[in-house]
Amino acid sequence: MTSTAFNSNRLLIYIALLLLLVSCQKEPQRQNTVVDSTSVDTVATIVTKPVVIDVPDVTSNSLPAKKHRTWSDPEFVEGIYLNAYTVFNSRFDTVLAAAEEAGINAVVFDVKNMEGKVFTPLKDDRFFLPYKFVADIEIASVTKKLHDHGMYAIARVVMFHDQRLASADSTLRPQREPGVPWTENDRNGPSWLDSSNPYVQRSLFNFIDLVASQGVDEIQMDYIRFPTQGRADSALFAFQIEDLELQAQDSTYVLREKEDIIEEVVENCRKVCDRHGVKLTADVFAIVAWQGSKDIANTGQRLTRMTKHLHKIHPMLYSSHFYTGFNFRRNVENEPFQIVFQGTVKALKHSDKHCRVVPYIQANAWKVNYTPEYVRAQIAAVREAGADGYMLWHASNHYYQTLQWIQDFRKEQPQMFQ
Repeated sequence: MTSTAFNSNRLLIYIALLLLLVSCQKEPQRQNTVVDSTSVDTVATIVTKPVVIDVPDVTSNSLPAKKHRTWSDPEFVEGIYLNAYTVFNSRFDTVLAAAEEAGINAVVFDVKNMEGKVFTPLKDDRFFLPYKFVADIEIASVTKKLHDHGMYAIARVVMFHDQRLASADSTLRPQREPGVPWTENDRNGPSWLDSSNPYVQRSLFNFIDLVASQGVDEIQMDYIRFPTQGRADSALFAFQIEDLELQAQDSTYVLREKEDIIEEVVENCRKVCDRHGVKLTADVFAIVAWQGSKDIANTGQRLTRMTKHLHKIHPMLYSSHFYTGFNFRRNVENEPFQIVFQGTVKALKHSDKHCRVVPYIQANAWKVNYTPEYVRAQIAAVREAGADGYMLWHASNHYYQTLQWIQDFRKEQPQMFQ
């Protein structure tokens, strides 16, 4: 049986089950449908729960503004990513000193990572999900230190990839079938939350509100998408279950797409950040810069819609992540200029004119011949394509060699950085 036929049969089964449910219900509650895994043997596993949380709706425009003064966004961003452990470590000052010497003017630091670890205290009852608080990164102090070094402070919030929450509460995950939680693959275990689950969304809005209130200049969302690897085709999301119920009652109802959910989440996050005068940006899959219809459908990242609500977009243009033969390049991983240049041009083409494009570029040797020329080619591609800067990515934050190369480039070819 083909994949398409299999998925169609699944949908027919769900519709039949939902019709049984609908006959017992008077009124659907579109905004509040979630999946409950307490019972897996009947259709009653699909239920509607009111989202009753005794805190203000932080996405509401009626809330009073709490704007604080932030630093001006650099005209041309030259940034690096630092994980929370580097920030906690004594080498934080050493990294900053080397970065300052190299001309780096922006730093992205973790406040919530993809494991689900949170690095700022959650002191009130807004955080009704069991987030894993690890240690206090003291966002305001880190921001001040970055400003003292002349650097723009960006807090990174990983959104829907959260190994901690996915393992702790299966009702927050996508479903393989009603009442049976979905897992990307057996090797990694539960990793993804349901991007359309209202509990997940509401708690993330509150988390961003907390971070934005602590003086940071910008919030950068990562994993602001749906899962794409492993058994992605078998994942069923809360909004799809809800839409099937509504379509069963009204055949003219138009089913939503993943891009509808992602745009709505980004728009609500922007409302939260605007109240604090904090800018909002988002990382996107490298291949998403090309905006192929299949990639948009899988991730939900349609740039024309997302970038209406963003100050910057960050395509992660690492040549090591492209397959051999992509764009007719035989040695694509070691031809970073082509990947960065073309990806940047595509991202600029598809993004809103008010949204700046600042790609992440590779600052590590994974699968590539990592040399000064490799780094120089990426920066040259960013400049030639007309981007607004670049961000260096090395997961373990070993930047000293790369920063020395950039410092040398600045002396040898100052026109690259003007």
